Amino acid sequence: MKRSVIWAVALTGVTASSAFAADLGGVYETPIAPAPAPVFSWTGFYLGGHVGYGWSNKDWTLVQNAGNEISNRVGSQITSHEADGVLGGVQLGYNHQLNRIVLGVEGEFSWTGMDGGSSWLNEGDVYRDATTDINWIATLAGRIGFAFDRKLLYVKGGIAWADEDFSHTGGSIRNDRYFTGGDTRFGWLIGAGLEYALDTNWSVKAEYDYLNFGSDNVSLTDGDRTAIFDIDQDFHIAKIGISYKFDTARQYEPLK
Repeated sequence: MKRSVIWAVALTGVTASSAFAADLGGVYETPIAPAPAPVFSWTGFYLGGHVGYGWSNKDWTLVQNAGNEISNRVGSQITSHEADGVLGGVQLGYNHQLNRIVLGVEGEFSWTGMDGGSSWLNEGDVYRDATTDINWIATLAGRIGFAFDRKLLYVKGGIAWADEDFSHTGGSIRNDRYFTGGDTRFGWLIGAGLEYALDTNWSVKAEYDYLNFGSDNVSLTDGDRTAIFDIDQDFHIAKIGISYKFDTARQYEPLK
């Protein structure tokens, strides 16, 4: 009887020792730390559209009077007005993200409903007026931004073009003349904006741009006589947009 008890105790000890040894052998694995959360990448080509509102200041200075008579207004600013209205168009660009810095290039084209005009009186019953109609605006700019995961704060700068039609009505109530002409201006722009990625591909933005085209001579004619004006102008544009990013191969990458 004693011998049976001794053998039972010994067998129990061996079993416990085997279990303890198995524990030491790796039955329980060390927990693996979870991987860091993925971070959104702005790298890739994108295409989108935008809508907004623009306003432009126009200062007209008379360079050459229409007709043969000499005008004492030549060389002086004769009128100023604002051309404003809605605009809309498309944008195409590419971003490349380096850690939190995002570098890119973007081209935009906008059709506009911006227009405006002003009137003034000369001596007696002679009157004058001027109008501006902005047909389209195009820009090509570099962008640099700082990414906060799906949020991107950026500034931009580059070159700009604006296509415009001008008109000038002059004369008296009994005999007025209508002068027209157009110009495609070249200038520069600066801007800033905030963009937010809705998901892997889609993002929305809000942006403000300032465009300056300096001054340039514009010839307006009625088919018989020509008047020349120096028109100085700049633009302010506020817009919102949406874009689709095509490159999904590197949609996520860890921060360094």
